[in-house]
Amino acid sequence: MSIIKYIAESNHFLIVFCLENMSFDELYHKKIGKLLPKHARPEKIIEEVSEHLSSYKQMIFYVLGPLLFFYFGMGIFVGEYSGGAALFALFISFYSSFLPEADLMLTPKGFLARRGRVAKPYEKYFILFFAPFYLYLIATKKMRPVFSNEYKPFHRLRAFFLYAFFLFVLGLILYASLFKAFFFMLFGAIGYATHLVVDKVI
Repeated sequence: MSIIKYIAESNHFLIVFCLENMSFDELYHKKIGKLLPKHARPEKIIEEVSEHLSSYKQMIFYVLGPLLFFYFGMGIFVGEYSGGAALFALFISFYSSFLPEADLMLTPKGFLARRGRVAKPYEKYFILFFAPFYLYLIATKKMRPVFSNEYKPFHRLRAFFLYAFFLFVLGLILYASLFKAFFFMLFGAIGYATHLVVDKVI
């Protein structure tokens, strides 16, 4: 079935408009589909993305929205302007809410794995922390693909806590402020945890 036809039948009109204008069917079957394991059918991907988007919208309304205002208010109280930092933290939370799915790149039966080798522990978490950069290295052939025999390694509490710690350290580097680093970590951790809740990991 055409990916666009499937989405149209599911009434995702905005997504249909975007995909039609990007020739997504052709792009998926010729490029994207080859990078994913066989069980990652486009229909399943769309359903999962829709489910996570719905959960994230609720998280924005009930948690992240009020937390954003609290962040602004606390910034004024402690004498640290946090407008730009708060908006960037919100973006990080959205990015983090899909990040656990990066373990699709590590599946042993994927297209990348057939050209790669078993990942060392530090390489696995390098992909978690720098997923877009890893894709760039693979695309430019500056790094061999790696795979893991561990099932969904990023859908685990260990990965969650390591990622939260990474965000805190990154926040310190970016802002040189414990206050901003904490909220940077908190927003990202909430996004990541939202994904794990939807997938019934926590």
